[in-house]
Amino acid sequence: MNHDRLKPCRDRTLPAWLTKERDQPESDLDETTDGQLYCLCRKPWQGRFMIQCDHCDQWYHGSCVNVTATDALDIQKYRCPKC
Repeated sequence: MNHDRLKPCRDRTLPAWLTKERDQPESDLDETTDGQLYCLCRKPWQGRFMIQCDHCDQWYHGSCVNVTATDALDIQKYRCPKC
């Protein structure tokens, strides 16, 4: 899903699928990734917030490019540091 369709979650309880993912050990999260490396840091997804550059279509960890999930809601078109 593109970042321009994200909305803040106002639910008080977490859905079952999310608690299941949250309770998994990190080693299990690594096994569920497709092995692709992303971002400037060349690390896998690992369940972290990511944002896609609208110019080069590359994915970046929000923490690596200093963009939070709430900041992404206000960005019309994201341009990565490389672009």
